[in-house]
Amino acid sequence: MEYIRRACAIALLPDQYMEQGLDILRDKVQEENIVAAFLLWPFFQYVEEKWLNNANRRAWMTFWKCVHRSNNSCECHNRLLRKAVGAYQPNVWCFLMALAQLEHNANLDVPLMVGGDNAKRARRWQSIYTDKKIEAMAEDLEDNIFNDMEETIWNFLCQGADILSNSHIKITPDFLCLLNE
Repeated sequence: MEYIRRACAIALLPDQYMEQGLDILRDKVQEENIVAAFLLWPFFQYVEEKWLNNANRRAWMTFWKCVHRSNNSCECHNRLLRKAVGAYQPNVWCFLMALAQLEHNANLDVPLMVGGDNAKRARRWQSIYTDKKIEAMAEDLEDNIFNDMEETIWNFLCQGADILSNSHIKITPDFLCLLNE
């Protein structure tokens, strides 16, 4: 499971290190456990063929130094609408009242934004911590902290896997079954 998380962290690497990151993962898993290497071989092939070797996917796959790595703003608007509606399948009046409330809140934000203030809601501390951790990882990679780029990339992928294991992404046996379909 850790190697799959580390493979997910490839998206945090700069474009020029993505293939090398996958190669390092293949080598490390083979050194550590030949059975795991055999079982993970289809997964690594999938990542290489469908993501790294596909120019269209690769162009939007990399999140190196990206400010926005998710669709949280869309998720936030969805959550606000669901909260304002207060029901799973509301009648038209409840829905319209919820939209009116959201419009009212947006209108309250306009004078703040015109005045140069920030109308954004406060970010959660976990998001801020994750951003700082990824920034530190990026600095370490740029500085080649181990004076060995292969070891530095390995360290980057391990730290990236730690971030993913503490986030909402949970890799389960069901997830692995989906890969083999």
